[in-house]
Amino acid sequence: MSVFALGANAQTYCSPTYTLGCTYGDDINDVYIGTFSDTATGCSTGNYYVATSDTIYIQQTAPTSVEFTSNYSTQYFAIWGDWNNDGDWDDAGEHLWSSSTNQWNGNVESITIPSTVSLGSYRMRIRSNYSAAISATESCSSMSYGEVHDYTVTVTTPPACPAPTFASITASDSSATLTWNSNDTTFVVEYGTSGFVNGLGLQVTVNDTFATITGLSSNTAYDFYIKTDCTADTNGYSTNVGPYFVKTLCTSVSTPLYESFDTDSTGGFSNPNAPSCWYYAENSGAAGYGYITGSAWNLSPHTGTQMYYLYNSFDSAVEALISPAIIGLDSGTKQMDIHMACTGWSSGNDVIVGTVSSPTDLSNFNAIDTISVPNGATWNMYTVYFDASAGYNMSDDHIAIISTTTNTYTAVYFDEITIKDAPQCLPPSAISVGSLGADSAEVNFTANGITTYLEYGPVGFVPDFQQSTGTLVTASSSPHWLTGLDTNTSYDVYVYQMCADSTVSPAFGPATFKTLQCAPSSMCTFDIELTDTWGDGWNGAQVEVLNSSGGVEYTLGAGFTTGTSYTETIMVCTGETFTIQVSVAGSYPSEIGLNVLSNGSVVDSYTATSATTLGTQMAQFTASCNTACPSPTNLTYVAGKNDATFTFDQNGGSATYVYEWGPVGFAQATGLVSSNIDSTTSNTFSISGLSAATCYDVFVIGNCGTSGVSDTLGPLTFCTNLCDTTDLCTWTMSMYDSWGDGWNGAEVQVLYNGVFGQSFTFLTGDSSIVDFQVCSGTQITVVNSAAGSYPSEVSYVLSNASGTQSTSVTTGNFAVGTQATLTANCVTVSCPMPSNLTNTNMGATTADISWTGGTGTFLYEYRAQGTTTGPMLSGTSTAATASMMGLTPSTTYDFYVKEACAPGDTSMTMYHVFTTDSCAAITLGNPQFNVDSVNATAAALTFNWNSTNTTGFNISFGDGNSATGTGGTVSHSYTANGTYSVTLTVYSDCDTASKTFNVQVGTIGIEDNAGITALMIYPNPTQGLVTIDGEISHTSEVSIRIINYLGQEILV
Repeated sequence: MSVFALGANAQTYCSPTYTLGCTYGDDINDVYIGTFSDTATGCSTGNYYVATSDTIYIQQTAPTSVEFTSNYSTQYFAIWGDWNNDGDWDDAGEHLWSSSTNQWNGNVESITIPSTVSLGSYRMRIRSNYSAAISATESCSSMSYGEVHDYTVTVTTPPACPAPTFASITASDSSATLTWNSNDTTFVVEYGTSGFVNGLGLQVTVNDTFATITGLSSNTAYDFYIKTDCTADTNGYSTNVGPYFVKTLCTSVSTPLYESFDTDSTGGFSNPNAPSCWYYAENSGAAGYGYITGSAWNLSPHTGTQMYYLYNSFDSAVEALISPAIIGLDSGTKQMDIHMACTGWSSGNDVIVGTVSSPTDLSNFNAIDTISVPNGATWNMYTVYFDASAGYNMSDDHIAIISTTTNTYTAVYFDEITIKDAPQCLPPSAISVGSLGADSAEVNFTANGITTYLEYGPVGFVPDFQQSTGTLVTASSSPHWLTGLDTNTSYDVYVYQMCADSTVSPAFGPATFKTLQCAPSSMCTFDIELTDTWGDGWNGAQVEVLNSSGGVEYTLGAGFTTGTSYTETIMVCTGETFTIQVSVAGSYPSEIGLNVLSNGSVVDSYTATSATTLGTQMAQFTASCNTACPSPTNLTYVAGKNDATFTFDQNGGSATYVYEWGPVGFAQATGLVSSNIDSTTSNTFSISGLSAATCYDVFVIGNCGTSGVSDTLGPLTFCTNLCDTTDLCTWTMSMYDSWGDGWNGAEVQVLYNGVFGQSFTFLTGDSSIVDFQVCSGTQITVVNSAAGSYPSEVSYVLSNASGTQSTSVTTGNFAVGTQATLTANCVTVSCPMPSNLTNTNMGATTADISWTGGTGTFLYEYRAQGTTTGPMLSGTSTAATASMMGLTPSTTYDFYVKEACAPGDTSMTMYHVFTTDSCAAITLGNPQFNVDSVNATAAALTFNWNSTNTTGFNISFGDGNSATGTGGTVSHSYTANGTYSVTLTVYSDCDTASKTFNVQVGTIGIEDNAGITALMIYPNPTQGLVTIDGEISHTSEVSIRIINYLGQEILV
């Protein structure tokens, strides 16, 4: 006899409560329990769906699958059964199951009704909750989001062959592993590509509660079914459970890898997805999601029509987009470029980039970089490098991009991801801006190269180390001070580094900063308290702080998002009046007000009023504070040949003024520091020992002791003169035009020591007289550089003051070309300039130049014409000659030389131009040799050859001896018979050619008849007739043997 419990619906059950319920989609939309389904029910009235007329049949002790969906992303679920039909679910054992995860996209779990529950019908409750897992005691408690369904469940007799209960499924690129729960021991797993018909798939019998199926295709979706095999007990098979879906992973991919999200289907909050071969993953229970989407309300994809959306909900669990396995990622030579944007209302969102070893397991996530993506719906590109110095573990092969773990309800968009080889020289890892001045900024950076460079320019400029559009400086250490900046101006600054192999990294940055309106010592601090009468912040309203010129000093209010009060601190220049006015009215301008405070006292205020609108002036105040250490101003100088004298305005201050100088562009704290200045009152100083005709930078800063330091004055660029004023010679250029309408485009140029000095012309009238000065000893080259429209009208006279040197052109004789070379010699100079520069030896990669000079030390510099970057190449010589190597063939070089006659006495610089030879290819014909003579101890040979474009040779004779030279012939004596391998090498400055051949010697040691003199055998060598001619000193019978070079006797 079977016993059934009756009256399942006779009781009155509690109605669950929700504050917000399922109005926003937090419903139980689809219910699947075993073979029962109730689908598309949506959100019920009162968040409570009573469907006790629907009966769910569950076999006692049989694992039964459960699956749910919701119209809003993720939900937690729980199930109860009122097994004693007492109108509640509070009794022991009546809580049947709670989900441990809120992820139900394809997720299937199971429930089992124990044997202690009698067969019969009962009330079943299913409940959902958005924010947290549901406990056993929460069948009726109040929650925020969710819904409840009540059904009738009928418990039936247990099956003869219980079905297994599914537990998990995972996959690699070629296999899948399933696990399940059961008390039985034999099972059948059937599988096929997703959607296959059950019964027509491949089957595997296993004797455990797991199975690993191999030989699967990569990036392919499969369905799996499991059933219990009870045939050994004559109970047949259980019902199939499944299908259980899994998609195998992709095989590893090579770089470059580009992902634009345009070729895959879009997803949604209830259908998270990722591009093909990419993966979406999340921590267990995460409430957020990620999916491919089209345009957002205020953001379009960076390119194409789709992008990726990653959202972090209310919890600290993370969501992730994970790349395919990257071939070579573990080499530490890869980088990822990714475009990201944020559309939220807060200050932006953080994204963490790192690596994982498995795309389905975030527990081993290795963080490398945290990127702050600003608000504004603006795309920005970010680069992450995967090497050991960045924190990469050098083993993971997947890149993971995860949501923030610190903020909630935040989202970020991705587009255009490129994974590729990183540059050989990676960029520095950090850059920031520290202290600011009116004309300076402190830049901090982290670099590990052999040299560091900073490039700065207007906000938005594009950095380029080779063709810089900004200003490029060398930074010897961090921090580095940028000086000479414009006041109240915004800049971007980037950092590069040169690596040990002399390659230069890409730019890292930018760090953006704005210089102050005045020196920090001249600035006053004010607190601006923003107020809101409603208590919900300024709702988008903003104000601008304007200086007396109307320039915007600060924009305030963007951070005031909640509450009744929000304070921002500003620093403005003393002595100036400032106005605060509304620049963005926001949603509720009638609620906004403010107070301006100085040292805690209100100096002006504005009370909220309905009249507030765009452009309303809310406050006006004047800054007036103590200037403890005034900055020096008005630095001027008078330069000589080897020194300069400076004066400046102390600006009412009293300080120790430290000045520093060095080459133009040098960084402060790397030049020469002077200590011979007045520590309290002096406003002048001198610098000596400078080079003639050379430019320098100088800085001045006031040290006021306990009152701090002033802002930096400088750099001031100053240049020494070619000579002292006592060495200047006056020349006069007298120009005439016979028609009286000026020179009509005609022009005369003068070159000083080979370098352009100035040009002469005039526009109207019949004459123009110009006086000018040059240093004594200067070589003046006069060039008629342009003929103009009417050269026949042009004439001129160029002469020195005494008339002893002059050149002239008469009317009708003006022709383009060099007119004359003169020398200014009004004063005998103590250190004459080198003269008569001559190319004495010119090769393709070498050059020798000589000149006439004194007995001092000569300093010379050279560089290829047209080259403007990098330092000049230089050298010194105590002889009047320079030898240069490592030059480029067929290249024109500028050459400058001056003589240092004594300390502080350096000549002017002479300019010269030379062009290296071309690098013509060497030709080498077949070498020849002749046997000059052979005796008892040696054989003398002569080698000769024809070659072109060579400057020398080296020949190895094969007997341990060699010779060098510059011609096309050489002689050598061998002292033993044998075969010798001879190598001839000819060379030039930039090319070589070699040939190897054999020489056989076999007649050394054959004696001559001493009675025979003047013996000749010709021709030798021969191919036929040979003539033997000689003289015998006395009458005698002569025997003749002729032996060839192999030692063979050919005639007796």
